[in-house]
Amino acid sequence: MAEIAIGCASSRRVTMIKPTVGKVKTSAYALPDNEFVYGIESPLDKEGAGKVIQSWNRTEPSKPPCSMQSFPATNRRALENGCLTSKAQREYGKQYPVMKQNPKQCTKSQSKASESLNDVVDQKLKAKTSDVITR
Repeated sequence: MAEIAIGCASSRRVTMIKPTVGKVKTSAYALPDNEFVYGIESPLDKEGAGKVIQSWNRTEPSKPPCSMQSFPATNRRALENGCLTSKAQREYGKQYPVMKQNPKQCTKSQSKASESLNDVVDQKLKAKTSDVITR
């Protein structure tokens, strides 16, 4: 087996070192002297921590989207049109999403565009249900 020197004393096997009752277990490896400092020395930066914190740049959060799908409204409309299973409601939501607007973020032209999209979906639904009823 390999022999390892402990400090400057004699060499012993690592597995053969037994702790003494009431004392710290001796090291099995050769350690540097007490004046040795572990780690690396970090050089000081030109600007200190105070300057970095004073010139901290704040980020601006991105704006939320003008319109997004309203899942409760989509599910309600799906139920009104006879979609009773979750699979049917999911397929309905993919085909005919109900969009809601964020009035703080939308301009008038954007909100009119999303309203017209909901109107187009309503017209398609009415045409589809009237075709089903007439058959």
